[in-house]
Amino acid sequence: MKITGCYIDGFGIFSDQSVSGLDADLIVFYGNNEAGKSTLLGFIRSVLFGFPRANSRDPSYPPVAGGVSGGRIDLLTNGGETWSVSRKPGTGGGTVLVTGADGAAYDKSMLDTLLGGISYEAFRNIMAFGLSELQSIDTLSGEHIASAIYGAGLGTSMMAMPRARKKIRDRMAQLFLKGGSKPVMNRLTAELEGVRKALYDASLQNVQYDTVWDSLSQTEKAAQTCRERLGRCRLEQHRYDAMERLWPDWITFRESRRELDALGAPAGAFPENGLSILESLTVARSRNRAALSELTDRLAHISDRLVALPVDEKALAQAGAIDTLVENRNAYLENIRKLPLLAREKQTHGNAIDRLLKRLGSQWNETGAIQFDRSLFTRETIRSHQAALDALERDLAAAEILLADKKATAHEAAEARRIAEKEAEKSDLPPERDKDLIRKLRQGYDRFADALAEHKRLLSALNEAQNELALLENTAGKAPSSANWPVAAVGGAGAVLVGIISYFGWFRDAAFL
Repeated sequence: MKITGCYIDGFGIFSDQSVSGLDADLIVFYGNNEAGKSTLLGFIRSVLFGFPRANSRDPSYPPVAGGVSGGRIDLLTNGGETWSVSRKPGTGGGTVLVTGADGAAYDKSMLDTLLGGISYEAFRNIMAFGLSELQSIDTLSGEHIASAIYGAGLGTSMMAMPRARKKIRDRMAQLFLKGGSKPVMNRLTAELEGVRKALYDASLQNVQYDTVWDSLSQTEKAAQTCRERLGRCRLEQHRYDAMERLWPDWITFRESRRELDALGAPAGAFPENGLSILESLTVARSRNRAALSELTDRLAHISDRLVALPVDEKALAQAGAIDTLVENRNAYLENIRKLPLLAREKQTHGNAIDRLLKRLGSQWNETGAIQFDRSLFTRETIRSHQAALDALERDLAAAEILLADKKATAHEAAEARRIAEKEAEKSDLPPERDKDLIRKLRQGYDRFADALAEHKRLLSALNEAQNELALLENTAGKAPSSANWPVAAVGGAGAVLVGIISYFGWFRDAAFL
């Protein structure tokens, strides 16, 4: 699209002036200072994108020579269609009117279509720029400007880059979203956490099994002890039941015995061998008295020793602590019994940690793993590099398969050539050339050369990705710095050169939707 002419109703120093015949690919307006070059540049910007706001940094050009602020610009598309764009003062940058060759009027949406979606910043800094834009290096760093340069280089639409970025962001949101549950990676991560929890619970069941088994053994021993006590209690119960049944007879026997003792010994009832029995009883009484005397002496001796024993006041002062230790003795013994179980659990966790460290690499240890930067930015950067590395490895594998196929094709062609040369040597007549075979050989050779070059490029890209990944792991997540856009400016002495490039040739082949 080109600017073929314009009409200025009122803008700065211009009033009721027109310019026509702008049919070249490059248009240059030159003149002395204050001749109106910047005013003309501001007029084109204002008509196409709107008058500057009151708080804008762009200069405003109120009509000082009469006329209504604004005017018209004539355009010619690549398809040969002519359009007219006029703008007058109003809200939102002014009232715009787009008129076609048939006289039909359109609103601002048609102007956006004619401009191909380019933004005001990109137009001001790339296609219609002045010295103020050339003096600042930041003018080419905006996203819209970068997208415009990208689209110009590829011959695509101005909005290709923003649309592609939006699609990528939408696709990334479908794959992973922080705090979300529906994206694929979020859902798979939740399932993975569930599996890991199940595995952890299963590993804990080994320790719980040993604990339950020990508790079962103790319960069985206690049950056996209770059964034994129950047997003894039942014997005692039988004994007491028998005594209860015989109790009336025992009372009768005692009363009868007491009555018999009250009657005294019957006359002439001296027992047989009574003297020998008396002597034996006398000896037994003497022996018992001697034993009683000995025990009495021993008791007195022990009492004397007990009185003579020193009293440890410090031990008495710690009576409460000693009682506490006696009470906690069973808990202490129980903790000692649990020590082997805790040691096995500690060994299990230690083995799991060692396996994870071996998976990370020989240079990793437990301290380095704990101190490693685990921020979200580092994890996302590592994932992106890993994804790029995987993609390059897949491309490399595909290239190797293609290379192997091309090598096989080249080998078959070489074999066919060798057979043909042998046949030619046997024949006296020059062999007739097979044009199709020559064409296929040439195509196979070209494809083989292309595959070989692609293989080398993929190897180089794979090495670069591996180096970046290693550098990222060493620097623990430091983000690379972004490069600045290079900007070149040309100036002249005594005059101001203003380039008004309204797609002049750059976007001649671009598609305007």
